[in-house]
Amino acid sequence: MMRSSARPGCAAARPCWSIAVGSGVGTAAVQLGRALGVCVIGTARTADKLERAKPLGMFAGVVPEGNKFADAVRKHGEPSVVLELIGGPYVDEDIRTVPVLGGSARGPARRCARRARPRRHPAQAAADLRHRAARAPAREKIAAMRSFEAHVVPLLQRGLITPVIDTVMDLDAAAAAHERMASNVGFGKIILRT
Repeated sequence: MMRSSARPGCAAARPCWSIAVGSGVGTAAVQLGRALGVCVIGTARTADKLERAKPLGMFAGVVPEGNKFADAVRKHGEPSVVLELIGGPYVDEDIRTVPVLGGSARGPARRCARRARPRRHPAQAAADLRHRAARAPAREKIAAMRSFEAHVVPLLQRGLITPVIDTVMDLDAAAAAHERMASNVGFGKIILRT
């Protein structure tokens, strides 16, 4: 099973995740963590987003300073999993966040500092089937969907994970929706309707 620290709030036997909590995927992941009994340590670019994530199940939150967050996250616990949604310079911080032999699930980030990482440092697993569709074997995609169906769909059906909607806009306002997303004021999903 996943390993976590014995620091206050994140007991030694309790898995610990680190997640960017302000997006639609992040809000769903916080709720998934709560449903699974995971100690979720969230990061967000504003304190307001962290406050809004607490009722969803976030244990502790960190506002990164200058894209740095690993040391602050580890004060709350040692995540065995990092859900990386942004990539770029955040990947190196993710690697610093997890303990040796932890893991990192990453989205769009394709490059990481493998040469700088010791052999026993975290394993990284791409969890993004959309970008791997052409290369991923069908059995891998089928297994992922079956696992989702068996483990996550029941949580959705029981209302343990619910969508967090920031705003709903008409499709012709797509540029405004993108501006809202880029402005970092939203929390949850921005929905475009046709």
